[in-house]
Amino acid sequence: MIRGILFDLDGVILDSMDMWQDLGPNFIQGLGLEVEEDLGKTLYSMTDQEGYRYLKKAYNLSMSLQEIQEGMEEELRHFYLEAPLLRPGIRELLQALAGEKIPCYICSQTPENFIQGALEVLDLDPYFQKIWSTGGRAKGKEDPEIFREILKDLGLQGPDLIYLEDSLYALRAAETLGIWGIYIQNSWDPDDKREGGRPSYDLEGPEIMDLVRGRIPACQDPESLL
Repeated sequence: MIRGILFDLDGVILDSMDMWQDLGPNFIQGLGLEVEEDLGKTLYSMTDQEGYRYLKKAYNLSMSLQEIQEGMEEELRHFYLEAPLLRPGIRELLQALAGEKIPCYICSQTPENFIQGALEVLDLDPYFQKIWSTGGRAKGKEDPEIFREILKDLGLQGPDLIYLEDSLYALRAAETLGIWGIYIQNSWDPDDKREGGRPSYDLEGPEIMDLVRGRIPACQDPESLL
């Protein structure tokens, strides 16, 4: 039975895909270098640390990985702490989950201060009980380690948790532990993200809540989820 919903942040809660697509190209242009075609798409499929390493090698940057990260953070700071964009349908979904008394959590590679700041700006922080960030960790969401930690922290087994995510590598890592992954369409889905046979879901409409309710036994007391 379901005892919690784990959300990704970017592309699921926040409509941040255009910002992330432009982040790397804007950074390279700011250094006076010519940007390769589809750099945003290339970086999109990588974790943060993979992206920093790619930029350093591809553009022969003398900067350290830490300096590359810091150089890109100003644009991130503006988006998350001043002007975050909410994906259509997410507030209604959170309200519906709150009505069912299902606890919600976030796991994102975005730094925790940016996550918390965006939630406060959008008045979403009351809906989430805990945040995990892989920002700064040696391993990101491509590794099951973060999901193993989440299950341990919550005292749950894999099948107790639903995970809403728009990145297939993160879904696959979570699913190795028995977590039920739901693949969310985002506002910018490159063709190479698609996986044969896996359905994807839009946040608008009743489909996700129907899936969630289908995992809650009719006799279950909603208070027992807390």
